[in-house]
Amino acid sequence: MNPYKIKAVLALFIFLLGGVSTSFAREENIFHSRDFWKKNPSVDQVQKEESFGSSTEELNSFGFDAMVYAILEDASMDVFTYLLSKEGNAVDKVTHDKRSYFMWAGYKGNLPLLQLLLEKGSDVSWTDIAGFNTFTFAAACGVDQVEVYDFLLANGGKITDTDSKGANCLLLLAPKAKKLYLLDYFVQKGCSIQAKDAKGNGLIAYASSMGNKEVISWAISKGVDPKLISNDGTNALFFAARGGRGTTNTLSFFQYLVQLGVNPKQVSNEGETVLQAMIRNQKDKAVFDYFLSLGVDVQAKNSQGENVLHLACKFNNSDAFSYFLPLIKGWDIANNEGKSPLFLAAENFNLEMLQILQQKGAKMNYLDGRGNDLYHLVFAQFQARKNEEFLQTLTFLDAQKVKRSEQNAEGNTLLHLAVEKQDEKAVLEALQRVKNKNVLNQNGLSALHLAAMQSQDLKVLQLLVDQGLDLTITTEFDETVYQLASENELINSNLKALQFLKK
Repeated sequence: MNPYKIKAVLALFIFLLGGVSTSFAREENIFHSRDFWKKNPSVDQVQKEESFGSSTEELNSFGFDAMVYAILEDASMDVFTYLLSKEGNAVDKVTHDKRSYFMWAGYKGNLPLLQLLLEKGSDVSWTDIAGFNTFTFAAACGVDQVEVYDFLLANGGKITDTDSKGANCLLLLAPKAKKLYLLDYFVQKGCSIQAKDAKGNGLIAYASSMGNKEVISWAISKGVDPKLISNDGTNALFFAARGGRGTTNTLSFFQYLVQLGVNPKQVSNEGETVLQAMIRNQKDKAVFDYFLSLGVDVQAKNSQGENVLHLACKFNNSDAFSYFLPLIKGWDIANNEGKSPLFLAAENFNLEMLQILQQKGAKMNYLDGRGNDLYHLVFAQFQARKNEEFLQTLTFLDAQKVKRSEQNAEGNTLLHLAVEKQDEKAVLEALQRVKNKNVLNQNGLSALHLAAMQSQDLKVLQLLVDQGLDLTITTEFDETVYQLASENELINSNLKALQFLKK
């Protein structure tokens, strides 16, 4: 019997009993839970959960499925074999970041699974959205098993393979390498110790991203210059400043690089300083103190016209913001897009930064380079998951009586912007702040026109009609709201349901 039918029957049975069971009538796919796979379930347990309605083939919104999670949590080979027997789990199924199962097996260094997938016809030359193949992806993830690399090189991998940035396996392994013999292994296989990526970044720069002193020391012993400057004018300190995934480097590591002769006052071709490079993730004031003591210019602006205060607001770094605020001359300096730090803080819905800058006297009533006031910027950045912060920001702007333009330079009202977000909460907030709900933008479209063209369901359209928006206004091509909606493939499957759009 179809498992989905089984689920429906069980759900009805439980309803009639008046009971509730999380084991039955499950709404969520348990195979998308890493906790389930951490328990090393057997094939029988997987089949049991299937009988309750969970799918071993379904991808979640992030592009992960049962097989990927099973690989990540080191499931047993019989479970892998069972999952691969499913029609919807072809060996070259596209998953998160366009990766195949073969790539995920390489990421985990799972040699038996790699061998099984190869036998089943996996494409060994498959590349993901970052230009990684299984060989380079394994190196980038720090896989430390020589036998895995031997297998991959014997089955399609090449020592000259690179990612989309031109980094080979030696560079990719450098940040995470814990066993230096792996670096020697790659050199023996033909990698140059002086290898560089497409921008001229070398081994020490890559190792610096995650503070790997052992690799740096090894590279120096082999003749690699720690003071190397790349084609874009950066050095190893920039890599250290940006950090690696989940890694923020310490003061002692920055001091280590400076002691090696790496120039802390280096400025990139884009006008970026090391201080600016670290603002995305660095919160340690001692690190900021250190680079200022070495003479790095705190007032410097990059090629986008942004100083460290702009960047602290852009990247929502409250620690950097509070540190640099007293040091920056001029809180209203606009970047090349005409946005001051306050405008950038508003885009992040950072109420604390907004309040502090407003109290310091930062201007709130002006337009950015694209003719947006603060309200237009805030609505343009709306995200459902940040609805609370969005509402708090709007309340603050209302309380400060910030001037609000009816339309921005593109002719869009707040309602146009809210409709594009396809969220009823944003639309309701916009309706409260727009005087003319039927105004046309530069493309000759009303907010109702946009909703008809872009809606994925009828909720926002129905809300706008209920609020009295004019259904008789046509586009410059004499298209009605109904005609636009009837051409929208996401909602036109039932034209009878669109009758409310006729006038």
